[in-house]
Formats: sequence, structure tokens, C-alpha cells
Amino acid sequence: MKYRFYRLPDDPRTGRGLSFLLVLILTGFILTGSMPRPAAVAALTGQNAPTMGYLAEEGGETESGQDTGQENSLPAQYQISGFPMIYQNPELPMGCEITALTMLLNYEGLPADKLIMATRYLPVAAPGLYYGEDGRLYGVDMNRYFIGSPFDDTGLICGTPAIVTAADSYLQDEDSALRAVDLTGSTPEELYHRVSQNQPVAVWVTLDMGDRYGTHGWYTEDGDYVEWDANDHCMVLTGYTESTVTMADPMEGEVAYDRARFEAVYASRGSQSVALE
Repeated sequence: MKYRFYRLPDDPRTGRGLSFLLVLILTGFILTGSMPRPAAVAALTGQNAPTMGYLAEEGGETESGQDTGQENSLPAQYQISGFPMIYQNPELPMGCEITALTMLLNYEGLPADKLIMATRYLPVAAPGLYYGEDGRLYGVDMNRYFIGSPFDDTGLICGTPAIVTAADSYLQDEDSALRAVDLTGSTPEELYHRVSQNQPVAVWVTLDMGDRYGTHGWYTEDGDYVEWDANDHCMVLTGYTESTVTMADPMEGEVAYDRARFEAVYASRGSQSVALE
């Protein structure tokens, strides 16, 4: 059995160091990955912007090649008004995804609370990491579950299926006709079209739209590879112009980002997004 000690940059969410001890279990292999948030290895077992005016563009084809027609043309710019801002901190330092969902629910007039959503509705699981006979590292599907706890720095991330599960469970309990829709694979233009129809969209991006530090991950029992990064984050897209996008960021509040930069980061996260309809 071998041990190797690593020093990684401080986690930008908590400011705490990411140093930890990684343990080799199989002969000849050293686990050189790193959990994206500080204590993960120990867990291995504001003001609303006014609505902008816009000019309708001519009908034509979207990026996917579908003829939209004049009635479906994308406005040059749009901003959803009256969107409720909720911050994940201090209670949910790792709960950006469930906080983003809570904002979507509140926007629809539902009395969702981020703490109840995280405690009662978010599917949570321990990483459950182990090496298979093939030498691969296996663990729980982080698309379907939030890995660790969103309440402390043992938490990692979750994918869109986990948020869809949380949303639909809550909506059923509220006897709401709304349901969550997994929009993963949608183009940015398709997201902007939804926003122009006053439908905010939760998007999987990174902190401050920065580059990912370097992904790490494992395989699920189904053979799918799932990954995470220390810089991964979730926000809600609420507006856009020809050069910027507006986000409800659970960490920072309402923030405008360069549109091209958002589109690149959104693609780097697998074009993952969720909306309610």
C-alpha cells in the first residue's frame, strides 16, 4: 500500500486548502485525482433589472437548422424581470445546483425553500469509490445524485438528472402541473429563445465563467464516465444581449458575462441545462 500527499490550489468557493491524502488500494496504482472540494476524500466511504426592449429579427433557420418562421424569431435582446435572487451561502456552500432550482421554483410562484429542497428533495449519495478488476475507478453516478453534502465542504456536484428528480418530486407534492425538463444538448440560441419567452434556465457553467482547472472522475456501474472539477458551478440564465448574458449566480447575485465566453463554458460543461414548463 502506498500513499502520496498532494497540495492543490485553494477552493475558490471556501478559500480553504485542498490538501489531502490519497490512498492507493490496488497494487501498482496510485490515485492521482483530486476531489473538487476540500474534504471530499474524507467522505469517500438583489435588485431586478428592468425588462429591456428588443427588435425582432427576420425569421430563418436556427443553429440546429430548423426553420423558426417570423413568429419564432429570436429578439436581439431580452431580460426577464422580477426574477427572485437566492444565495446559496452561508447554509449551502456547495449547493449551487439546488439553489438555482429553488430560484426557478420561486419564479413560478411556488414557496420552495433552498434548505428543504436540499434536505428533502435532492437525491444525495456518498461517492462509493472502488477499483474494479479492470483497474478502473468506479463510483456513484454523479449525474443522478449529488455526491457528498451540499451543506459542507464534503460536497461535490450533481448533474441535470438529479435536479430534475428534485424538481419533479417537489412539484408533485405541491400538486403543480409544472414539470422539469432536461434541456441538455440545447444550443445557446435555444436557451435564449426560452428566456425571450420569460422562461429562465438553470445552466451548468463555472465560477466567474473561468476555465476548468482540470477534470477528474470515475466510471459508473453502467460503464459511463462521470467527471467534476473544482471550478464547476450552476447559475440561472435570465437575459441576454448581442454581446452579454445575465445570470442569477447563487454565489455572486445578478451578474453580466460576455456572451461568447458563456457559450464556450456552457459547451465545456456538456451543454447541461434545466427549465420548468
